[in-house]
Amino acid sequence: GGFSTSLNFSSENPLPTISKLSLSSVSLGTGGFTITISGAKFFPNSTVRFNGNARNTIFVSSTQIKADILSSDLKTAGDFPVQVENPGPGGGLSNNRVLTVQNPLPFITSISPQSILAGEKELLDITISGNNFLPDSQVLLNGYDVPKKFLSSKSVSITLSNPELGTSGTYNILIKNNGPGGGSSNIKTFTINNPVPIVQEIYPA
Repeated sequence: GGFSTSLNFSSENPLPTISKLSLSSVSLGTGGFTITISGAKFFPNSTVRFNGNARNTIFVSSTQIKADILSSDLKTAGDFPVQVENPGPGGGLSNNRVLTVQNPLPFITSISPQSILAGEKELLDITISGNNFLPDSQVLLNGYDVPKKFLSSKSVSITLSNPELGTSGTYNILIKNNGPGGGSSNIKTFTINNPVPIVQEIYPA
């Protein structure tokens, strides 16, 4: 009689899978929030990763788990993977689902000045006020991209010079934010007017 040789038996954690997220997109600069992840083979010691970084995880059931997404995660636009990781032995990273951080749609409330007389100035700064301006926003003048100075999320400026300022005309100004999200703002019009003629003398009187 006696004992046989022993064999080791190990139970490995399964690989988790994600079927959906409670939301798939948020706006740039959104405050932190809690996301719900649905799937299978989640465990109390599973970890949610946002763009590869572990986030505070709340286990609900084997098919649902929650995670705290930080406001700092939402300061750059783009598509970011969300995954669930089960620890070893076995385990590993799930498939990923994408959470898109979208650029906001810009809006122009006013431009200053709104008009000028032709030939009055050789250089002119135009301040554009509104909301949701970004450092990489484009300012389009009659459809053409022009250099800008980013002042804040509510203000940018452009500089016009001759020959534009020497000739009367109307210019449509809009601001465009790149994707994801983003888009073109409403249009404000800047006008260069012909000066009023002044009669100084009539000859012969």
